[in-house]
Amino acid sequence: MAKGYSQQAGFDFEETYSPVARYTTIRTVFAIANQLNLELHQMDEQTAFLSGELQEKIYMTQPEGFVENGKEHLVCKLNKSLYGLKRASRGWFKTMDVFLKDNGYEQSMSDNCLYIK
Repeated sequence: MAKGYSQQAGFDFEETYSPVARYTTIRTVFAIANQLNLELHQMDEQTAFLSGELQEKIYMTQPEGFVENGKEHLVCKLNKSLYGLKRASRGWFKTMDVFLKDNGYEQSMSDNCLYIK
């Protein structure tokens, strides 16, 4: 896990906002599914943030237990997002957004978290 509290605004990150589905959207989807007797499935990706793409270079100190003697001064350059980064949720959302749009889904104008195909 990265130490997100040590990031500095204007230096380590820019946009951190990631949209969240509105309750009205969730209730509407439930109501439509109920009315049409549809089956709904929910998914929780436990390692979602680890799949988020980074738009900038981010370095972190070496994790405990992985530091080699004589190389304590080296740092790790992140290729993917980690939990604890202020931009982790934003990176995950952008990655999912590109994937869904590439697969024929259209983003709703009323709720950024609703995609329709």
